[in-house]
Amino acid sequence: MNGQFELGMLNPLRYFLGIAVTLGLLFALIGEPTPGVSLWQTLLLWQLQTLTPMALLVASHLLLHRWRWFERLNPWLQLAGSGLLGVLLFSPLGLLLDYLLLPEDTQPLVAGNPLLPILLEEFINIAPPAVLTWLVINAPWVAGFRLQRPGPVPNPGQATAEPAFLREASPPLAGEVIYLKAELHYLLVVSTEGRALVLYNLKDAIAELPPTLGFQSHRSYWVNSSHIASLQRMGRQGKLVMSNGAEIPVSRSRLGQLEEEGVSCS
Repeated sequence: MNGQFELGMLNPLRYFLGIAVTLGLLFALIGEPTPGVSLWQTLLLWQLQTLTPMALLVASHLLLHRWRWFERLNPWLQLAGSGLLGVLLFSPLGLLLDYLLLPEDTQPLVAGNPLLPILLEEFINIAPPAVLTWLVINAPWVAGFRLQRPGPVPNPGQATAEPAFLREASPPLAGEVIYLKAELHYLLVVSTEGRALVLYNLKDAIAELPPTLGFQSHRSYWVNSSHIASLQRMGRQGKLVMSNGAEIPVSRSRLGQLEEEGVSCS
């Protein structure tokens, strides 16, 4: 990734919602009509068949980021993992939706047959196109593009008592923020009380914090100055060791500024 390229004022949640709704309409319109099934029933089925897995894919990615081993994976492997988990969660729901909305097609398949092989076949059929679509949807973020969240522009030097991005976590994250990290179109928030991954933009999160609280050490990181334990030079770049032991990269330009400000390197 050579840098971040803004895509404009587009909320990440609206991005996923728009993709899911568009795919549902396309699948409903280009698919072969089912005898005895109205257009509205077909539209409803496909909207449920795209909105539900999209929600599960996003939730799976947020869930897997609770484990640090997952954060260390290549972004493509992260997406493949969350894609497979999302499909695994959706397979029984997709079969249930077909059973409820298209009973003539699915009831003969389910009646009197073992459920496990049916679910396995459903997973095998759904997984390849769903995971591939998930990779394509997220490809711009792997390439370095970023979404901006619409919202009021904060006054210079002012910040809310509780930054909005802390309330995006479930449950809301407490404690002092140690550092922030841009993760695709998500934001990893690490505080003294825990960590959480939320749908947020790094630039907007930084704008919600007091400007004297910390600084952006790298295009993908913001750090709290009071939680810096040490600064280490690594060639032309550097790294910060934080109070929780995390190692945060420092860009070449920022390293020079820190040294000019009197921060010593070990």
